[in-house]
Parts: sequence; C-alpha cells; structure tokens
Amino acid sequence: MDSDPQSSPASGPSAHAASAPGEPWPELAHEDYPVEWWFFQGGFALPDGAQYEFMVSFFRVTVSRQHEPHKNGHCVLVTLLEVATGKNYVLSQVDDHAVKGMVSRVELLDDTEIDRELQQVLYREIEKHGPPRPIRVGEGAVEMLEDRLKVSWDDLRIEQVDQAFLVDFTAPDLGMHVSLRLEPEYPRTLVQREDEYSSLSGGMWLVTYPRLALTGRVNDQAVAGTAWFDHQWGEFGWFVADYPRKEYIGWDWFGVNLDDGTDLIISALRQMRTRKEVHSRAFVRAPGGPLLEHEELQLTPLRYWESPRTHIVYPIEWRIQIPALALDAVYRPLLDDQEIALLGVARAVWEGAGTITGTMGSRDISGRARGEFFGYGYIFDFREHVQTLVDKVDKHLEEFLPKKFGEADVVKFVGEPFWRHEPEAYTELLATPVWDLISRQGKRWRPVFGILMGEALGAATEHYEASTCLAELVHSGALIIDDIQDGSLLRRGEPCIHLKYGVDVAISAGNTLYFLPSIDLLRHEHLDDLQKLRIHEIMMDTYLQAHFGQTVDIYYSKYLTRENLESWLKGPLEDKILQLYDYKTAAMPRGLAQTASLVAKVDDSVAQVCVDFSRAFAVAFQIIDDVHNFSDSPKWRKVCGEDLASGKLTYAIVRAIRRLEGLEGAERAKRDRLVEILCSPELRGNPDALQEGIDLVRQSGALEECRETARVMSLEANERFGEVIPSCEPKIMLSMLCVKMLDLAYDT
Repeated sequence: MDSDPQSSPASGPSAHAASAPGEPWPELAHEDYPVEWWFFQGGFALPDGAQYEFMVSFFRVTVSRQHEPHKNGHCVLVTLLEVATGKNYVLSQVDDHAVKGMVSRVELLDDTEIDRELQQVLYREIEKHGPPRPIRVGEGAVEMLEDRLKVSWDDLRIEQVDQAFLVDFTAPDLGMHVSLRLEPEYPRTLVQREDEYSSLSGGMWLVTYPRLALTGRVNDQAVAGTAWFDHQWGEFGWFVADYPRKEYIGWDWFGVNLDDGTDLIISALRQMRTRKEVHSRAFVRAPGGPLLEHEELQLTPLRYWESPRTHIVYPIEWRIQIPALALDAVYRPLLDDQEIALLGVARAVWEGAGTITGTMGSRDISGRARGEFFGYGYIFDFREHVQTLVDKVDKHLEEFLPKKFGEADVVKFVGEPFWRHEPEAYTELLATPVWDLISRQGKRWRPVFGILMGEALGAATEHYEASTCLAELVHSGALIIDDIQDGSLLRRGEPCIHLKYGVDVAISAGNTLYFLPSIDLLRHEHLDDLQKLRIHEIMMDTYLQAHFGQTVDIYYSKYLTRENLESWLKGPLEDKILQLYDYKTAAMPRGLAQTASLVAKVDDSVAQVCVDFSRAFAVAFQIIDDVHNFSDSPKWRKVCGEDLASGKLTYAIVRAIRRLEGLEGAERAKRDRLVEILCSPELRGNPDALQEGIDLVRQSGALEECRETARVMSLEANERFGEVIPSCEPKIMLSMLCVKMLDLAYDT
C-alpha cells in the first residue's frame, strides 16, 4: 500500500490545531516576544504567460534593553524573480532603530562563537558609516497598527482584511509595481513550540498558511497564482543556543506546494560551526486533511554555490527523503544566485524559488518549492574565512600555470614552435620548483588583498579575479630571487628553492614568473587597449620599484661596516628603510590598488586613498615581519634572528640600536655590542654571539615599539580609507586584514 497522506492519514501524529472555517485569524504582533516576522512567498503569471516568483518578509525585533521603554527595530526583505530571464530584484532594508539598536546591544555577542575582532570591526563600521551595501536604510518611519495587521513603510504595504492578506511593493529595477491579494484556501494552523527546542533557550511559534489563492495587479495587468504565508514569533534562543557557550544556530527550510494539492513544510536546525543537526521535522497536509508531523527525515546536499559577493558557500540543491511518506525528491533552484544581504554577523541568507520533483509512494510528484538556507555566513574564525579566498587563489594559479607542461601549455605561453618544443624541460625546471614553493602554503595576502580591494570599489570581480591572483606568481618569483641574494636557508619551513634545485634553476624560474602575467593581460577579453596599456605601465612601475627597493636592501647589507653604519645612523635611516619597504614590499599592493581603481573607474582622489591605504598596509606588514624574525614561535617558519645573522639592516634592528643609545653608563655598552655583532660576520656566525644580539634586540623594547608603530600606521590609513569607501562587506574584510596583521604576517 502506498505510504502517502491520502492513503495513510495516520502516518504521523495529528499535529496542530487549525482554526475553524470562517473564524477571523488576526495575525497581530506579539510584543511580549523579541523576534517576529511575517513571511509571504509565491508565484504568479502575467497575461502573456511570463512567470514571476516573489518573497516579502517583514521583521520586528526588540532593540531596547530590559527596563528601558520598549522599542522595535524593523527589516524587510523583498525579492521578485523573472523566471525566464533570471533577473532577480532584491531589497534588504532596515530602519534606523534596527541599526542603532544592534550597535547599542553589541554585548549580546559576548561569549559567542563568532570571531570577536570581526564583530568589533563590523559594528564599528555600521556605527560610523551605516549598514554595508546593498543593505539600505529606509527613508520613512515604519507605521504598524496594534489592533490589526497593517504595516506601511516606504513602498511596502501589508494588511490583513478579514481573512485575506494584501501585499503591495515596488520592484524599481524591473519597473514593476506589485499589488496582491492572498486568500487562504484552508484555515490557518498553529504549530506549537516543541519540547525539543527548550535546549535552544526558547523556540518559535509558527502560524502557517501553506496555500493561498493569489490575485492582483502588476502595473496595469491582472495576475493570478498561488502563495504561502507564515507568521512566526519567539525568543533569540532560536538563533543562539545557550549551551555552556553560546552556539549559533542555522537552518535549512523548504516550503513545498505539490501540483496535486499536497503541501509540505520541511526543516532542519543546525549548530552552524559544526553543521551538526540539532533537530529536524516535516509537516505534510494532503488536500482536505490535517497537518501531520514526521520527525524522521533525511536532507542531503547535492550541489553547492559560492556567492561572488560574500564568498559564502551554500548548499542549494537537495535530496529530501521522508521514510514514513515514502517520499524521495530533489529540490532544484530556479536561479543559483538568490542570496539576500542581512544586517549583522549572519551576513546573508540564501532564500529562493525552485522546483521539486521525485516520488511519493508509487507515484511521481512535482511542484513549486522555496528553499531557505540560513547561518552559512557566520564567520567563527577569520583565518578560516580568508582560507576560502586562498583556496580560490590556488585554483586560479593552477588553471594558469600547469604542474605538468604539455605541448598546448607551452604554446599558450610562447606560441607555436619553429622546430620543436621540449615540454619536459618546463615541467622539471619551471613548474616543479615553482609549485614546490607555492604548495608550502604562504598566506597569499597579496592576491586576497587585491580581490577584496576590487570588490570594495565595485569592480566586476568575476572578470578580473583570476588575473588578480597572478600577483602571487610575481611574489613567488621575488621570493626565489631574494633568497638567493640574502643567502637565506629556509623559506616557509623548508630549504630555499636555490638550495634544493640549484641557483641556475632558481634564477631562471624566478625571473620567468615576472613575465607570465603579461600573457594574461594581453589576452584579457574584458579590458580595452587603453586599459591594457595602463595596467602594463602599472606592472612595469611595480617591477621597477620593487627592484629599486631590493637594490637599497642589498646596498645596506653589502656595505655594512661599523664605520658606514655609524654614518648612516647620523641621518634619517629609519625613513630610508621605510622608503625601501614602500618600494620592495608595498609596490605590488599599490599596483593592485591602482589596477582595481582603474577597472572600477573611480576618480583620482578615491584611487589615491586606496593607494595610500595599500602602502600603509604593506609597510606595516613588513615591520611586523621584521618583528617576527626575532620570534622562536613554531609559527615562524624561518630561522629565528635570520635578519641579524645575515647582516640585514631592518627597521626593527635600527630601532633597537636607537633605543639602546638612550641608556646611560654601563648600559649604553649594550648599544655598541649590538652594533659590533651586527657588523661582524664572524660574530654573527657564532651561535652564542648571535643569541646575545637577539637578546639585546628583545631587551631594547624595539619589538614592542615596532608592533605599535605598525598598528597605528595601518589603522590610521584604514580610518582614512573608511571615510571615502562606502560601507560594504569587502571593505570590512580589508579592515579585518589590518586588525589581524600580527597573525597574518607569519609565513609570507
């Protein structure tokens, strides 16, 4: 016998009481609860047959503290999808009370799993510059009646008239004014809060109308279709479970209207850090039957999609199995990109229209469905979030530079041969040493910085992201050559490339990496000739400045004697070293900022702010790198004191000498001893003397001073950057790179 609701009415417990037919069902606000929303979604067709899917969700959130006068903040999410074209109008709007209330209640995030520094950066950005785009602040005040459901806010109208719901909104991007009337096809159902939810410090009440008849007008055309309405209210514990530590909860939810009149509500709550399922359940209503509940179900992701805006990865295609119904079906979205930006640490939600097909019992089923996947945007560790961008960088690098050369790969770079190519040579002497270095997992902060800068300026990053990632090849080439010139032993915890493969191979591979990105530039289909010329100029400036910086670096090492050092110290030596860093370390980030400004077509004043920010970021990074050179932490995968051992004049070492100059009496001898060790190859090569020099640098207080100098330099530039660049998520992530400088400077 088929296990479907028509043939098996007792297949689940009779769930939850429906209101009597004809009874008024006022969906009033429940002000005693801090969280509440009214959720409408459905589909309709124009007279010409064009199909549209819509969603309107209006939220009320208590933003006042206990013992303060009650105050609500509000938010509305609106989407309108033109199915045939994939055009999707999206609105995420909040009122001023929601913004101010969230910032004033930052203590609610205490003891949660969310990256604490990210919380602070996000809330500071919102407080100073408003919500990140594309979230907008409503122009007018929210008007909401107490005695019945009636909401007015800018272009939004929601009203309950008897048993019908009126929903009115505008989608300016599609040139459409939508005015709908939604009539329930059967009485509302109140779903009680479950005992299982008590562990979440409070559940949600749900009133659901899974099937409503839709009529109305879009502009001057009559429309008809079907809709769905949920009204939910409850506690913050639905979002943050109060276990020994506050754990963030998310969910996967599906609302399904089958073509045969059957409706299903399917949901699974998850602890989002582990993705462990907390609770799941499904409700099914056959035509004319009660709403029945089933707790045994299985949801299996089949396909994922990464947002180009937030880099959140969502499961968007699912297999849904409910054994008691013998249901086995697949949810597929009508459009992959149905992400909606949210205010706060959740960042965004995937909320979209789709279809469902499969079997239930012995019969085929199909219908319209909507999926909602919330919680995938939480960032519990910023470094893990950055790693998603690093993985993207590595993917683009491998697509560009193969690990094993074939004939076609050689032709891609140098063209057809006059006689014959030798692909094996390029594998052994180019790909192998280069990928050896790349696979040692540096932080990739340069291309990550470039990607975020382009996104912050509004560039179409899907066209330029792969090219930006090639900055890592140039950086890798510079590292290979630098290690030869500096006589370095280790790079990222392993022998340097020239020690492992030979100086000749290292020089050839390192130099080749400077030129490879030009191939991508010349063939780039989204750049015109003038843009290509300007980017070529930027690249040449970058290479030239980097080599000028390296020239000064070598000069200070090659001509380091006590006499010369004392002479240099009489002048502005620190400023000269900072200029060295500006050329050697900051040239590439500045070039990336210039390129991002060019493709985003921002004005010169904005471009200059971006360049200044890049300079400060990179120079501060280099100062911290100097500090870490004196670290014996296992995170530092070079030799402790390597700069001192090689006679390298860094900002940190010069500041140590300066600080020791300020000592009096016998203590001043420490300054002379550090200078003596630094300028003597014999002493630097003596382990005991080298350790003495390392200890003198540490004792001077220069490392703490340099760390503070870098912090102030970076944050001051970030403040100026923040005043010019509109609030957006990439800008927030760039700010986080500044905050995380002390961690990210390891393993460059």
